[in-house]
Amino acid sequence: MKKQICKIKQVFEYTGKKQIISYAIIASIIIFGLESGTRAYQYFGGTCTFLESDVYSNLDNFQKKQICDDARMIKTIHTPLTEHVSNQHTSTFNINNYGFRGPDISLEKDEKTYRIFIVGSSTTRGAGSTNDSTTIAGFLQNYLEYENLPIKIEVINAGINSYFSLWETKLIENKLLKFKPDMIIAYSGFADLDTTLEYHHGKKYEISLVDKVIEKTFEINPEIQTLQVLRKIQADFRKDIQIQEINSNVNNQEYVKSIETQEKVQLWKDRWIKNCELGIKNNFDTVIFLQPISGSGNKILSEIENTAYEKNTKQYVKEYEKFASMINDFDDICSDAKDLRYIFDDYSHTIQYDGIHTVDEGNKILAEEMYKVILPIIKSKIN
Repeated sequence: MKKQICKIKQVFEYTGKKQIISYAIIASIIIFGLESGTRAYQYFGGTCTFLESDVYSNLDNFQKKQICDDARMIKTIHTPLTEHVSNQHTSTFNINNYGFRGPDISLEKDEKTYRIFIVGSSTTRGAGSTNDSTTIAGFLQNYLEYENLPIKIEVINAGINSYFSLWETKLIENKLLKFKPDMIIAYSGFADLDTTLEYHHGKKYEISLVDKVIEKTFEINPEIQTLQVLRKIQADFRKDIQIQEINSNVNNQEYVKSIETQEKVQLWKDRWIKNCELGIKNNFDTVIFLQPISGSGNKILSEIENTAYEKNTKQYVKEYEKFASMINDFDDICSDAKDLRYIFDDYSHTIQYDGIHTVDEGNKILAEEMYKVILPIIKSKIN
């Protein structure tokens, strides 16, 4: 009897092991299929916002797609803020030894170096730039070097996708201060308007079981492209839910939006005043630039820009004026502040391919204006 029981147990154990192995194989096949499909889609048909745009008429589709693919390959970590993994290099995109876009830098700074950090979101990081030198930071570096100042100038691109004033403030406090900056430039505004009040008040992105699984798996193997797609789908789903909640009461929609915007504007203003005060305490200048979006100035929009305006920025333009109304409030405490909403008014061709992001030409125009504003500040300090 005992022998029979032992044989039955062995059969069940063997069968169980076979089932586990079978399930593992099936799961692996499914995961491999999803990952292969995701990579194939991204390679052959993945979205690239300016692929069909006239914003890069001098580049062919392969070159434009290479810019998109390189940007997608850049990995980030959460510590707890989102930061770039250091030492990443593609054909058009480089992340340096401290997680900033551009060439390597040292933590120490000698007396003959003037160090500038530009903080912001993907517009600052350079979404769509053909290389590191054609971001706003890259062009600004070239302008200041051409000035032939008696010191070494470092312009460091600290832009990270989806950053807004809360994260930018924490980045300054927790990381940038260690580099002893002489100036911090904020290219700011729209990300604060586009970010929900929940995140403005510090609610973490990773709040669900799905988020936790994605995050943990991503830490083990950040090369898995399927995880990035799942995260994007989830983010889009959340955004749709938020829009539905606002639209559920049509009569109160504009009122609710206005009240929320006012709170966002106040948070944005308070945080940058705090950063300017931090600059006074730590001997660095703080300059704030309110970024342009399609429809915020008097530019005659191209066909591409008008399409992007109707789809992406039209709903924001009126509320964005509230950010502009705060610019003068920085005068007494910050080194300077300037409204750039009208900077592209003299250009009739496409500058912002999706209503928000600029490519090389737009970055150069922005950098030239920033250069005019900050040069007198730099000269007064080095003299």
